Amino acid sequence: MVRDRAIQTLVCFVAACIWAGYAVAVVNDNSRWQALSQPHFQIIESEDQHLDGPIRAFAQDQDGFIWTVSDYTLWRWDGYSLKQASFSAAESTQSPDIFTVHNDRNGRVWVGTSNGLYTIPAGTLTLKKEGLKPIGDVSIDFLAFNPQNDTVYAGNWQTLYVWQTKNNKVDTLSLGDKTNWISAIQMSTDGTLWVATGKGLFASRIDSNGNPQLQPVKAMAGITDLSALGLSKDGTLWVGTDKSGVYAYRPKAQAQQIKLPQFSDQDVWVLAILEIRPGIVW
Repeated sequence: MVRDRAIQTLVCFVAACIWAGYAVAVVNDNSRWQALSQPHFQIIESEDQHLDGPIRAFAQDQDGFIWTVSDYTLWRWDGYSLKQASFSAAESTQSPDIFTVHNDRNGRVWVGTSNGLYTIPAGTLTLKKEGLKPIGDVSIDFLAFNPQNDTVYAGNWQTLYVWQTKNNKVDTLSLGDKTNWISAIQMSTDGTLWVATGKGLFASRIDSNGNPQLQPVKAMAGITDLSALGLSKDGTLWVGTDKSGVYAYRPKAQAQQIKLPQFSDQDVWVLAILEIRPGIVW
């Protein structure tokens, strides 16, 4: 299984595939990333499959499988082999493009596509759409879940939908700036929604009526063209950018730029970040 493998870090290159490096799991951020400064890289592939094109998203399910989106296709990796997911027979004639993958606290794997949301039943590799109509057939580029109330956050570069699954109510969150765009979202265990945009990092705050409002994160001011977000168990938010590397941010602290040789090339565009356990970053 994936949990028994020694893969320690993965990054995505625009003109390449998935790359893995070996590092040491340590406690504090400084020594952790010093250990990652000289990783050994290799392409992750199986005997009969390999991933082509940019990696758009990662997720790890409750069984330890890693799900990844590459070239608008969804794959499951068990540490040894890659298996491709497919749409059900009803959808296979006009299969939509796949943009993102995420799993909720109940173990369900959710998939965002150019034609709305899908889920994958446990133990299968088949995408199905039953019961996911509230958001409609809009393009879904990113997903997040509130672990406190099972609210689904999903959307694309211009719209963020908030689906309260208990009553099937759907609202939208706005950045208040039509010239900005959304590239990624993440949800902390305390219910904070993080939103990466072209003009910086935003976080949700609750107004006097109990509604979430997005506000810019001052500690990340000046860092723009954000492209990916990842959360670690200790609350660290990993922020990927377009051509300026990766930052580590903890609430009430300054953002720390992670200086890795692999991000020194101006052609590097970070599209996805996932920490599957402390010290192991994809």
